[in-house]
Amino acid sequence: MAVTGALRGTLFVLVTAIVISVVIEKARLPPAPLADTTDATYFSEERAVRHQKYLAKGIGSRPVGSVANEVEAPEAIRTKIRSIGIESKIHRRHSGAGMQMRTQNVDGTYHFSRKGMDSRGTTTYSGVQNVILRVSFGAEADAQAVLVNAHYDSAYVSPGANDDGIGVAAMLELVRCVAFGERMNHSIIFLFNGAEEMGLLGSHAFLEHEWAKTVKVFINL
Repeated sequence: MAVTGALRGTLFVLVTAIVISVVIEKARLPPAPLADTTDATYFSEERAVRHQKYLAKGIGSRPVGSVANEVEAPEAIRTKIRSIGIESKIHRRHSGAGMQMRTQNVDGTYHFSRKGMDSRGTTTYSGVQNVILRVSFGAEADAQAVLVNAHYDSAYVSPGANDDGIGVAAMLELVRCVAFGERMNHSIIFLFNGAEEMGLLGSHAFLEHEWAKTVKVFINL
């Protein structure tokens, strides 16, 4: 059967539309995850997922007050931070930043009210623990810090893979990127928050820390 000029034109338009649709769809897809052998200055999803799996499966549920949350998880975070610091110095590729880690234990009280509801109260807590890391680029950068926050505690019986193990895992990988990367104009404070599920206690506790006063921008994971 002969193909008329009009039919050819219609087929050409259809094929072109399909090709354009495929190209656009591919452009929308996220890039392929980077392997754990990727250069340390790049964010590796494989490295981050490994941290997440350890929190969710290796340690498991991490409710506030449990051994998993008060001992195992914070020690795993501190150990990983130390290893990143040592590795960056061995390879002599660190950004020249100083890595200053603190473990915060706080007793506190705060009053609250819920907007739109006749609900007020007082929360008192004891022994709330945070692991805080500042990647410092000098005194001037310290005074204009960026705070990145995620919490490692989980709801009761939940492995906390998504809430918020993935945030903690992403932060650990970001620590690596910053430690190996270029010098920055702002120091970065990483707050590994140990008590979010009980009412943002870890966040309130951080306000007592001296570094809290230097925060100019806040990113919550």
